[in-house]
Amino acid sequence: MAGGKNETPRQKMIGMMYLVLTALLALNVSKDILKGFITVNESMERTNAALIDNQLKTMEDFRLYAKTDVTSKIHLELTEDVFKLTQSSYDYVSKLKSHIIAETEKLDNKSAGDTMHLRYTEKQDDYDTPTYLLIGDDVSNPKDGELTAKALKNNIIQLHDQILAKLETLQKNSDKKVRLLEPDYKRLVRKIEAIYPLAPTELNNGAKESWETQNFNELPLAAVITNLTKIQNDIKSVETSFISELSGASRKSRTPVDLFNARVISNNGYVQQGQTFKADIFLSASSSDFNDTTLQVLLGGEYDFEKKTALKEGTPVDAKNGIGKYEVVTSAQGNQVIKGAIKLKNPQNVYEYYPYEYNYMVAAPSVAVSPDKMNVLYVGLENPVSISAAGVAPSELVVNVSGCGATYSNKGNGKYIVNATSKGDCFVTVSARQTDGTLKQQGQPMKFRVKMVPNPIARIGGKEANGNIEFKKSEMNKIGGVAAVLPNFEFENVNFTVTSYKLIAQNKQGVVKEEVVKGSNLSPAAKALLNDVKGGTRIFFEDIIATGPGGKRDLGDVIIKVSK
Repeated sequence: MAGGKNETPRQKMIGMMYLVLTALLALNVSKDILKGFITVNESMERTNAALIDNQLKTMEDFRLYAKTDVTSKIHLELTEDVFKLTQSSYDYVSKLKSHIIAETEKLDNKSAGDTMHLRYTEKQDDYDTPTYLLIGDDVSNPKDGELTAKALKNNIIQLHDQILAKLETLQKNSDKKVRLLEPDYKRLVRKIEAIYPLAPTELNNGAKESWETQNFNELPLAAVITNLTKIQNDIKSVETSFISELSGASRKSRTPVDLFNARVISNNGYVQQGQTFKADIFLSASSSDFNDTTLQVLLGGEYDFEKKTALKEGTPVDAKNGIGKYEVVTSAQGNQVIKGAIKLKNPQNVYEYYPYEYNYMVAAPSVAVSPDKMNVLYVGLENPVSISAAGVAPSELVVNVSGCGATYSNKGNGKYIVNATSKGDCFVTVSARQTDGTLKQQGQPMKFRVKMVPNPIARIGGKEANGNIEFKKSEMNKIGGVAAVLPNFEFENVNFTVTSYKLIAQNKQGVVKEEVVKGSNLSPAAKALLNDVKGGTRIFFEDIIATGPGGKRDLGDVIIKVSK
């Protein structure tokens, strides 16, 4: 199977990865290569899914256009006939993949192979089972059967012959309008011929390999499934070429789309602190062929958008390549609206009107001070804060922090770090440096609550002590000490260190012993005591003390039940 000049960069990249992985596998490289096949397989599966989505939309447009165009109706009928053939082959390959996975994985429920992904199979490196299923015992004479490599080869040959015959019938049509242009016809023929399973020209131990053995003999499950997905990708590529050439021949779209830009559009042109900002991020497409006669951007006017007609046209604005350039000096404050329509000439040379409307807010100068991680500041932590003022560059802002022993450092570009030493209320005042060197306060001082970092909880043997915890006697060796953790806290890297605790336990002789531990790790005496307890007793970790942001913390007591 091979690609063609019409392949996308993504398809070419996948093809290159596929060839490299096949070469490496031939060298018997480490099992990590199998992961590469899985990656390529999943990439091709995503590509196939994307091709199917694009084809559905294109065929929908194709069918709509064919309702009013006789030539395109003939092209559409041929495309749909080809799709029935390719879908049958595509489904056959899917059935073959499911069969191989189910047999290789020894699934009791053979239909489970339909939904099992290659990544989750356990026998990705199994060479024998796929080879036996597809080739059989005699490599020089691959076996026959419904779900074999030979049957797959015959299926693809039949698909190739049937599609080519239908295309030839189209080219022999007496109506010249129906025929494809010679360059388009030859390009489509090359794409169809690319799926033909030619016998390899390379020699293996002095003898030519068959198509069946080159693609499936002594290859692991991961490589075999990837090869089959590649065949499905080639089939989808033929489908895409048919849609492209035949819908193009019908002149469904006379305007080339050749200009692309990333766009961000939001209905929230102005957002207050605490509100949610939402935006649509997308790729816009336009054409270098757009001009004043094919497309205009109109400001204002009245329209019947259901009929795509104009009751009263608006005023054209400057536009280039189909993109209007709107500029206005703002004056009045409050919500502002611009709306109108885009006037576009369709393939039937009839103008259609498409609406647009956008809201934006014009506001007086203001300041925004917002913590980046939380709604409060914490004692002993580096609290990140973003500060901005409408219409003022970050370098022109002057910040003052007061209360709770707070200080700050400027990290640049509106980013600050605030440190506080005590609980209470902290105030951040922002001023803007004027052109005459004076300072003008921006808005009112922002008030923040300053709190202590919450108390951590003890973690013993990997278990968080939110109450009493239980260990089996066989799990006691997991306990190496006591840690202090802050689960689900806003800051990821807040560390507390356990400095001391008491371990109280009853040994196997029934004697209650107590060991005082300095630091977080168990002392040798404490370890010995833990190893000497018996099932059915309780162990007490008391007076657990930790230090961290804000100073010393008492983590309380933890009781461990030792089960038998």
